[in-house]
Amino acid sequence: MRFFGWLNMSEKQNSPWYQSWFNEDYLEIYRHRDEGDAQRAILFAERELGLRPGDRVLDLCCGNGRHSVELARRGYRVTGLDLSHTLLRLGQRYARQESLKIAFVRADARQFPFHDAFDTVLNFFTSFGYFDADADNVAVLENIARVLRQGGRFLVDYLNADYVLKNFVFKTVWNCGLSKVRELRTIDTKNNRVVKTITIERDGVETRYYESVKLYREDDFRAMLEPCGLAVKNAFGDYDGNPADTMRPRLILIGEKV
Repeated sequence: MRFFGWLNMSEKQNSPWYQSWFNEDYLEIYRHRDEGDAQRAILFAERELGLRPGDRVLDLCCGNGRHSVELARRGYRVTGLDLSHTLLRLGQRYARQESLKIAFVRADARQFPFHDAFDTVLNFFTSFGYFDADADNVAVLENIARVLRQGGRFLVDYLNADYVLKNFVFKTVWNCGLSKVRELRTIDTKNNRVVKTITIERDGVETRYYESVKLYREDDFRAMLEPCGLAVKNAFGDYDGNPADTMRPRLILIGEKV
């Protein structure tokens, strides 16, 4: 198990939301994204991508490594890449506990090493569309194409923009352990983004975080992917294999480097 750093993008004083949010509070709020959830996603990926033990797999935006660990358990050669020091170190710990060989890399998804290095790239749980500029989001797709071998396959698991708008909830308040959580959501119509403010109240102290994700649709992805040399072969709306439509919560794209 290795942990490399690769970060050439400048980190400004007024850092974007994704540089501060992915920490222990994030894991607490999304505790339902657990090992069982990861197993279900990997089973789907194995079925739809035809993964074989020994394949080289990049878990792009791997977080705390729950998918990376499950992949390594199943015999894949895994690299997990993420920007969060905190989550990567947790991934290291989980892998060490099971004596799994996983290379963890800290890097910005717009700029990271490797070339023709992977059979498969996996991008789970809406880990795309974070950047304000479309060109920056396209840079992530260009990197996926660059690191895939010819004929290599990819999976992008994204929110379903139409489902989000149709079922939009402006406010939720709930208890998470000893914390009270308030989530306020808005649609930035000018920039076509869904924005969430998360306030966590714990022992009388409030901590506030943000999320902001571009509302890309399937046609948008196809238009961005094709110039990168990536072709969409299938689109699903959930991990049960149902087709993508406005009734399904996810947009799961399966494709290959052509």
